[in-house]
Amino acid sequence: MCKLSTPLWRVFYFIYYLHQSALMLNHFQGLNVSLSALKNSHLERLNSEFFALLSTRLSILKIDHLIMRTGIKA
Repeated sequence: MCKLSTPLWRVFYFIYYLHQSALMLNHFQGLNVSLSALKNSHLERLNSEFFALLSTRLSILKIDHLIMRTGIKA
């Protein structure tokens, strides 16, 4: 029978350590994907709010401009 130079428990511990490291890496890669998706959705929401506000402000400015051109006074 062949004698191992490294105790068997160390081999199993090393395999366990590699497995746990791979699981942690996959977990953090998933978090990075989730974080970037969250950033994108937040930016999209801010973008839509900005353009909604901008269109409202532009409508008000157009109405004010028309009122000034027609000479209507409040």
